[in-house]
Amino acid sequence: MKKILSVIIIMIAITLLHHTAWAEWLGPQEIVVGTWGSGSGQFYFGAGDSGDDFPRDFGVDSRGRIFINDEGNGRIQIYSTTGSLEKAINAPTGVNIYGWPYNIYVHPDGALIASYEGPQKFFFDSSGNFVTKVDVYGPAYPVSQGFILYVTDKTYSLYSPTGALIRTTTERPLELGKVSEKKTAAGYTYTIQYPDLVNPNTVKTYTVSRLYPCSNYTRDKNGNLYCIGDNGVIRFDEQGNEIASVIIPESSFQEIPRGPGVEPKIKVIAQYGEPVISPTGDVYTWKRTPERYSIIKWTWRP
Repeated sequence: MKKILSVIIIMIAITLLHHTAWAEWLGPQEIVVGTWGSGSGQFYFGAGDSGDDFPRDFGVDSRGRIFINDEGNGRIQIYSTTGSLEKAINAPTGVNIYGWPYNIYVHPDGALIASYEGPQKFFFDSSGNFVTKVDVYGPAYPVSQGFILYVTDKTYSLYSPTGALIRTTTERPLELGKVSEKKTAAGYTYTIQYPDLVNPNTVKTYTVSRLYPCSNYTRDKNGNLYCIGDNGVIRFDEQGNEIASVIIPESSFQEIPRGPGVEPKIKVIAQYGEPVISPTGDVYTWKRTPERYSIIKWTWRP
């Protein structure tokens, strides 16, 4: 009997170790791929002395749909989870396509805010149809109930996904996360607080200890915590232990000489953007080469 019990315990331990060992991100995989241009499925590109102009702003919803701010072409392109073009949202009637949209903010259910010229925020439903417009300065933050809009006089307004005002507060909402940092002899300790997912009236606290600083934290819809840096993402369990990481590939450039006394021309071989966390915990970023633009993805496997 003892022998059988020992075997069972060993098998359970092996199963748990196997499960832990295979908790990781798989990838990267190119999802959206397009060339430069203004046609269907293409993306705007403009070369400039101070920097090139191309899509850097994008978001992902819970279904894995990808929303790309193709500002140079005056549109938002929506792609399916497999990378096929679903819809292009053009500027609403009366809005100049040049400089629209300035920013986009994607809700987990697929609703969308596109900002333009100061306070203008345009709300679209999950099918990409225009719903309403509100005039509120500052950025928007997707949360479970809708969008929190930050106003310049330090007030926060919560709007539903369809643009209805729910409430306004002068205190930073806990839905945006509260992060405190403490320097220790061993590095840094962070305390991160969010509303509890089961009981939103209580607080969920995460404690993370790190050798190096990292104050940009976010949480997915399932309560998993992430630290986002310029070149990668770290995922933590509920006890604050690091369980997986993704490193964004390093961009590569080539210097092309242009003669004595003239700075060399910089040619992009491959450039990558900052990571974006989807509501389900997958990691995305953009990639551009001289020939094409793409969105690449690392898929979370528990």
